[in-house]
Amino acid sequence: MTDKTKTIEEHVARKAAEIIVSWQIKRDFLEGQINALGKLADFPIVGISEFLLKSQLIEFEIKQLITEIDLHLRFSSNSRIIRRKTLKSVDMERWTLGQLRDHLMRYDSKVLAPLQQDLKGTK
Repeated sequence: MTDKTKTIEEHVARKAAEIIVSWQIKRDFLEGQINALGKLADFPIVGISEFLLKSQLIEFEIKQLITEIDLHLRFSSNSRIIRRKTLKSVDMERWTLGQLRDHLMRYDSKVLAPLQQDLKGTK
């Protein structure tokens, strides 16, 4: 391994760690807000807000899952855990929950199969 390769791998690992920490901060914030709303469940508008935040949390977690899968596939040229049916990487920033669901269905993995089966009935 050359020094240049080692430096690139360190940079990629640092960037991956930053992405994961960023997702965890967002997830923790949303969970906290959902829990706070749960204490005010007597008001109908709060129930709607709680539902929307739970949907947002699911969206964040699916984005994190797809990001982590893509990172795994970038580092592993022949993964035994998962493979992507299409080889194009994506920018998910403005995707809807439905678009995230559809993209998650493009992976072939025994690990993801139960989640994909659950998501098939949500369209």
